[in-house]
Amino acid sequence: MRTLDPLFAPRAVAVVGAGERPGSLGRVVLDHLRTFDGAVYPLHPRLREVDGRRAFARASELPEPPDLAVLAVAAERVPEAAAGLLARGARVLLVLAAGYSETGTAAGREREQALADACRGVGARLVGPNAMGFHLAHDLLRLDAGFSRAPAAPGPVAVISQSGSVAEWFMLRLRERGIGPALTASVGTRADVTDTELLEEIPSRLPGVDRVLVYAERIEPPLADALLAFPGRVVLLPGGPVPATIAPLATAGLEPALARLVDGAVPRRPGPAPRVGPCLAVHVVTNAGGPAVLALRELARAGIALAPAPPGIDALLPPTAPRGAPLDLLADADPDRFRAVLAALPAGEPRLVLFFHPVLTDGDAVVDALLEELPGNAAPTAMVWMGGDEEPFRARLRRAGLLVAETPEEGARGLTRLLAET
Repeated sequence: MRTLDPLFAPRAVAVVGAGERPGSLGRVVLDHLRTFDGAVYPLHPRLREVDGRRAFARASELPEPPDLAVLAVAAERVPEAAAGLLARGARVLLVLAAGYSETGTAAGREREQALADACRGVGARLVGPNAMGFHLAHDLLRLDAGFSRAPAAPGPVAVISQSGSVAEWFMLRLRERGIGPALTASVGTRADVTDTELLEEIPSRLPGVDRVLVYAERIEPPLADALLAFPGRVVLLPGGPVPATIAPLATAGLEPALARLVDGAVPRRPGPAPRVGPCLAVHVVTNAGGPAVLALRELARAGIALAPAPPGIDALLPPTAPRGAPLDLLADADPDRFRAVLAALPAGEPRLVLFFHPVLTDGDAVVDALLEELPGNAAPTAMVWMGGDEEPFRARLRRAGLLVAETPEEGARGLTRLLAET
C-alpha cells in the first residue's frame, strides 16, 4: 500500500496558487500554514516572494520534493500543476478544486480519473478532489492545510467528512467547547485516499483520539467494517442509506451528532413536522453540498420532494458546478450568483436556501443579495445560514421577516411548518 506518512508527517509543503491578494484561496491556505514548523514553498508564476517567503514559478525549481502539495487553483489549472509536482517527486496532492465526479457529468468523472491515474502512476497519493483541507495537531506537529477558519488543536476527537462544510461546522463547534479536534479531514470525492483508510490510521497515528465523527454520503462495506472496528466512540452522520449492521452508530442531524460525539448520550431525534407531501416539491439552493443532503433527508421525512432544476438554470452556474437539483452554486458563489439563481426560480414555488459562510466570502454582500430576492416573494421560503460567529448576518435576515435557521435540519422543519400552515 502507498503510505500515508507524507500526509501525517510532512516535512515540506508546497502551495500552488499562493499569491499576495488577501482573501484569495491560495493566500488563505498559505496563511494557515504559518504554524507549520516545516518548509513551506509558495508556487506562483510571476511572484518571487509571497508573505516573506521565497516563491517559485514552477515545481521543478523547488529545492526539494514536497511531501504534501496543496493545489489551491481552479480545476482547469490542476492537470498542469499536478504534472509538474509529480515530476518533482511530490508524494501527496491535496486538491481543493470542484468540478470532478461530484458534478455528475462524464467530463467530471474523466477529469477525476485522469488525476487519480497520474498520482497512482508514480506512487503518489491524492486527497480529494473537491476537498476542504487536512488539519492535524498533536505534540509534534501542527498542520492546517486548507481553508477552514477553525484550526486543528490537540484533543481526543477526529472528524472525517466527505463534505468540507460539514467538516468545518464540527470543527467550529468543537473549538467552541475547547475539544480539539486533533484531526479534521475533508476527503471530497475520495478518488484515492478514503475515509475508510483515514479511520484505520487513527489508532496508531493519534493514540489520544478516542472519538470520531464520520460524515459519509455513500457507505460501502469497507467503511462499515472500519466503523465497527474503531476502538473508541464512533458517531456516523449519514448522508445516504445506512447498512443495518452499523445502524446503532448513526445519528440523524448535526446537533444530535455533535451531542453524541461530545457527551456520548444518544439524543432523542425531533419528531417530524406535519407531513405535507407527496405532491409538494421544494427548490433547494445551496453553496454547500453536504448541508443540502442533510436538509433533503429531513424534507423527505415530511413527504416533501426536491423540485427539478428550472430550464436554463445551468447557464447561470459555473461549468464545474453539479448539474440538476439541488442547485449547488459551489463554495465560491458570490452575491451575484445567488441573486441570479434565486431570480430565475419559478414564482410562488417554495424554496430552501442554504449558505455556509466560507472564509473567502463577504457575508454582508451575500445578505444584501438575499434581501433583494427573498423578502416579499410570495413563495414560502426558509433560509439556513451556517458558519462561525454568524448571528449578525442571521439577525439582518430575520429583521426582513425571513425564517432563518442555523442547521439544515432546523431549516427543513421550519419550511415544512410554513407549508403546513399555507
